[in-house]
Amino acid sequence: MIETSFIEIENHPVGMIVSERAGCRFYGASHIFDAIDGQYFSSIDAAQDAAELVVASTRGHVAPASARVAG
Repeated sequence: MIETSFIEIENHPVGMIVSERAGCRFYGASHIFDAIDGQYFSSIDAAQDAAELVVASTRGHVAPASARVAG
């Protein structure tokens, strides 16, 4: 069964995570996430961390710990 979850950072959707056999795949909600779009991660937490890093890099500072997974 395929499961999907959505990642939000500061109440803004950043992408969708689709569970696969041993991990998950991230699909970005905007071009900002092209660097990790379609990338395979070992866990939802790992995908969330990567999305936080992308957001932080666009802001020029360390990512907030406010990302959450909705699903």
